[in-house]
Amino acid sequence: MLYKDMLLKLEYHRNQILKSFIKQGYFPKKDEINAKLSLIDERIALFKSYTFMPGELFNHKEINHALEMLYNDIAFLYKVLEVIYIEKYNSMLLNIETHMVHLESLAEHFKKRADEEIKGTAFGKTLLFKTNDFEVDVKDESLEVFVGALDLTQGSEIACFANINNTDKRNIVFKFKAEDSSNDFIALPYNYNNDTYLVPGEISTKDHELNLSVDFNINSEIVIPFESVNLDNQYKILGGKDKIVVTDKQTGYITVMDFPTVDKPFTATSNCYISFYTEGIGTLEYNFSKRPFHTNFSIQDGTIKLTENIQKIFLDVEEGFICYFNLDDNTNVWCTKEDAIVDNKQLIYDGLLLVRDFKIKEYVRDKSTKYNVYVSITEMDNDEVIDCIYIKEVN
Repeated sequence: MLYKDMLLKLEYHRNQILKSFIKQGYFPKKDEINAKLSLIDERIALFKSYTFMPGELFNHKEINHALEMLYNDIAFLYKVLEVIYIEKYNSMLLNIETHMVHLESLAEHFKKRADEEIKGTAFGKTLLFKTNDFEVDVKDESLEVFVGALDLTQGSEIACFANINNTDKRNIVFKFKAEDSSNDFIALPYNYNNDTYLVPGEISTKDHELNLSVDFNINSEIVIPFESVNLDNQYKILGGKDKIVVTDKQTGYITVMDFPTVDKPFTATSNCYISFYTEGIGTLEYNFSKRPFHTNFSIQDGTIKLTENIQKIFLDVEEGFICYFNLDDNTNVWCTKEDAIVDNKQLIYDGLLLVRDFKIKEYVRDKSTKYNVYVSITEMDNDEVIDCIYIKEVN
């Protein structure tokens, strides 16, 4: 293998040999030039050491030739350095351009993510977000996109989003495939119908009771020491058992009152809002003296189906409205519900401060299932553009 400086010396010697033949009036053949070159060791510098003795006749031709050879050797070194630095520069430039493309891709990714996060902040934590490098499998009547692998907490609630241009959302389906196919499920993209889905399995709960004495002074928030706090778990605080909150519509004044029963019904002394929370799956029977202005449940047969573990009940009623309720054995009533703020090894409650009894519900997120997530697109137009696909866990 010949190094760069050796190639430059060979080229120099070739030119010198050619000039020597031409001076003799003869243009050499290639074989003749190569024969001369074979006698030269290209590893040796052109400059040969030059010595002279004091009093010796100064030979300017030899000195000039030696300086010329030294100049050529230095010129070869500079040419080699130039080639090396050009290569390094081009390599560095290519590296920079490659990183810039990567950075631009990252910037675009995070811009899209920021835009979607702003729009979807109310949902909760983003579990998966992808904008490029999709693995696409084209089938006869559909397009299947592998989005990625994802660990989902059993019993958690998720919402799926797919921004795919030139595609009707009705033609998009999320497929969640687990090792155990019994845990597989499909989901539709979130839309105005508020389509959210529960991951197969259940989140276990632990209940903790807290009662404050009458002498306990509450100024703003309540700090609850909680040594076993786990940042992966969620904490909700129910307050005011067997109580309801009544808010005067004109003054905004809030009153905590006993839960109305057949023996002790509630009578509205002004136009007001009534609200409370039920705990447990079951039914709640109601009796009204007149129809409320508005409720968050259907008024049909005198029964509210409680399908959520914690469910809010709300009524907007006029002065003189009378009501009472009948609870089944599986259900409790609380006047307020707040998400606890986790701070180190304590929980902070900053909700309604007119109650003294609380139940802390700890949602233990210790079971998860690993899924491979796919997005299936049907009725294709061959011009689909996938902008971004992401999945959020609903608070």
